[in-house]
Amino acid sequence: MAIEEIIATTIFDKDIKALRKKHTPLAPLWDAVDTIVADDKNLLSSKYKDRALTGQWTGFRELHIKGDWLLAYRIDGNGLTLVLTRTSTHDVLYSARMTGKDIDTYRRDEAHTIGKH
Repeated sequence: MAIEEIIATTIFDKDIKALRKKHTPLAPLWDAVDTIVADDKNLLSSKYKDRALTGQWTGFRELHIKGDWLLAYRIDGNGLTLVLTRTSTHDVLYSARMTGKDIDTYRRDEAHTIGKH
């Protein structure tokens, strides 16, 4: 896999804004993103507990940035595009209020490119 482009969804941008408001250091998030781009499967597995999601989240992956802080993402375009979908806690991402319709919205909402490699 050779990621050529990184895209963030609108809801991911809102998640980042909320983290900044709480003064959460974002370096661990960007380190995890760099690990995805580098396709370091050993580090993704051992440090970040990266895994494919199932059920209504099928097609997405999740990793643990730190503690209960998660990154939900997917890789599109024949492995060329990394789509940063959500970053939050288990409680937020897997809330009973989260519906299949919300997740379908994440599949369609590829807001903007944030980086090219």
